[in-house]
Amino acid sequence: MFCCYRYVRVVFNGPWSETLLATLGTIVCVNGHEVYLEVEPREATAVASRLFSHFPVQDIGITDLPLEKIIESMYGR
Repeated sequence: MFCCYRYVRVVFNGPWSETLLATLGTIVCVNGHEVYLEVEPREATAVASRLFSHFPVQDIGITDLPLEKIIESMYGR
């Protein structure tokens, strides 16, 4: 199975702590107030709920592993 993670993209509209955020998943990208977290699929909705409860969230989205990453994993890159 190649899609073993989900990505939670979150945009904050206020202060947030990278240390606290890292307890929810693996931080894979930070661009200003936009952060991508890698999480287990079964944890994605719980992570989104915790983000809304504990952080100033402006926007959020949950996606599958990008196609490029699936192809890389198939060819061992």
